[in-house]
Amino acid sequence: MQPLVEPHRRSDRRDRIMRAASRIFSRRPFGNASMEEIALEAGVGKPTLYRYFTGKDDLFAAVFSDVLDSVEERLDSVLGAGTAPVDRLLAMATIIVPVFRDHLVTGRLVDEGAEADRSKRRVFRDRQARLGARLAQAIADGIGRGEFRPVDPARTARLMLGALWSGAAAGDGDDRTVAAEVVALLLHGLAAVPSPHGLAAVPSPSRPPAGDPTSAREVLA
Repeated sequence: MQPLVEPHRRSDRRDRIMRAASRIFSRRPFGNASMEEIALEAGVGKPTLYRYFTGKDDLFAAVFSDVLDSVEERLDSVLGAGTAPVDRLLAMATIIVPVFRDHLVTGRLVDEGAEADRSKRRVFRDRQARLGARLAQAIADGIGRGEFRPVDPARTARLMLGALWSGAAAGDGDDRTVAAEVVALLLHGLAAVPSPHGLAAVPSPSRPPAGDPTSAREVLA
């Protein structure tokens, strides 16, 4: 029975280390965090950390990968919800913006240091295509329903990711506002013409509170 139990115990211990590392990295810049502190937080010896991770950089990258895993699960939940394509795009954008703002934009990376910068950017480069593929799926669905014009879904998804990144880096506007503005710009461009979706070309400055079930059509109106 031992061979069956041990992998489970190892997984639980790794998860405990990851949670502890996430708490430590959220409290202080990467350069000020230590493996000793993480081990103490996790309730394990320092040598145990090195059985699971090659060092602090590897552990930091694993924590960020875990963040992206959660983001992908939330995006998949939106895709499977069966809502209108416009609502999906807004919901997905609202999930992505805080990840960019909290983990990847320049100001945060300066605080964390060059090593953290390299780790996060390396991880994100490997995962960016997966986020884009989910946006492309929502765009393709809108095309299939006749709600979006026939653009290249993959290229449009890459453009959308770039706009969300830029909006997060700008530092003005809350996450939902940035997401709504990017989706509105994507749908309508800058043309002052009526929208085929019945949406205004420019989002309203007033937003419903976080968690409000208001549809994308109302948010962007």
